[in-house]
Amino acid sequence: MKKLLRAAVFCAGFLVLLCAVSYILRPYSGSASRKNLCGFYAEKDRSLDVIFVGASSCFAFWEAPEAWNSYGFTSYDFATGTMPPQMIRYCLQEIRKTQDPKLYVIDLRPFTAAETGYYLEREVMNMDHDVPLRNVSDNFKYSLNRFEMIRECVPDSYDKIPYYIDIIKYHTEWPRLLDLQSLAFGLNSSHDSLKGFRLVDSWKEMEEKDFSEVKKRQPLSERLEGILSGLLDYCEKEELPVMFLVNAYCQTKNEKAVYNYISDVVTERGYDFLNTNDYYDEIGLDFSVDYYDKNHVNIFGADKYTRFVGDYLMEHYSFEDRRGQAEYAQWDEDYEVWCEESGEIRASIQAKIGAAADKENG
Repeated sequence: MKKLLRAAVFCAGFLVLLCAVSYILRPYSGSASRKNLCGFYAEKDRSLDVIFVGASSCFAFWEAPEAWNSYGFTSYDFATGTMPPQMIRYCLQEIRKTQDPKLYVIDLRPFTAAETGYYLEREVMNMDHDVPLRNVSDNFKYSLNRFEMIRECVPDSYDKIPYYIDIIKYHTEWPRLLDLQSLAFGLNSSHDSLKGFRLVDSWKEMEEKDFSEVKKRQPLSERLEGILSGLLDYCEKEELPVMFLVNAYCQTKNEKAVYNYISDVVTERGYDFLNTNDYYDEIGLDFSVDYYDKNHVNIFGADKYTRFVGDYLMEHYSFEDRRGQAEYAQWDEDYEVWCEESGEIRASIQAKIGAAADKENG
């Protein structure tokens, strides 16, 4: 009996150590996905009021620290680069382990990114690419939910074993065991003062194209229709408070038609839908200064977008103002970090815009 107990203790200890080493070896350098999800795991349990779920169209647009300062509710961007749409439901399940938000805001860009073939490569759609899949799976904590997500979402043609046990892929990264920043991820959690938002020091002048008057409905493919239907079924069964959102980017005419179709589907199921591409003027977007590429705003565009969406949320939903509450004092400290880091980015981008104007005039 003692031998059996010792063996059980040894195996348990080995698994704990293996998990910690695996978490440390996972790559973090330049990875918004790693920082975002590890930052989420570091948040206090049951402390988030609103959680945005999706791709970079979340973490380049929604400024949770600014929303805290303006409205007093807590929020987070649970987002990974080019998140495959089939993984969104599992993200909701992961979130619910530690959080019970008043609202989930689901990003719909993953559906059009997959549907329109924007990331088409090697005749495989974005939703089945290795990197987007790993952006999610490699940043979840080990759990049954993670196992089921990989089993259901990674194509059967792939070798799934290195997904389940990702140390197989990253086993050559042993120097990270001596790196302090890597060691900080030993529990797959690390506090993120920006609450999932990612600052990008870049700017590019874009051309505004308004398709708000497009009324055509473009149905989804059979596979994506099934994914959306399954997501709605899950939200309905679990009685989750959900709204569906499209961020204000340079959408195409075809994408607008797809969103029109999705709008019909989700609203018929009783969920709120907002396509902010129909409100460029109300948001106050200036396509000459507010973007860094056609899919993402820079800090100036994010400021405007956050105010517009924040006002919308305050008008249509009810949140407690948590400013001044002792248990949320960390949010005030994080806001100070946000002000410093975002201020530096604003100044840098403004300088680039000014230099470009001087060159053009000059």
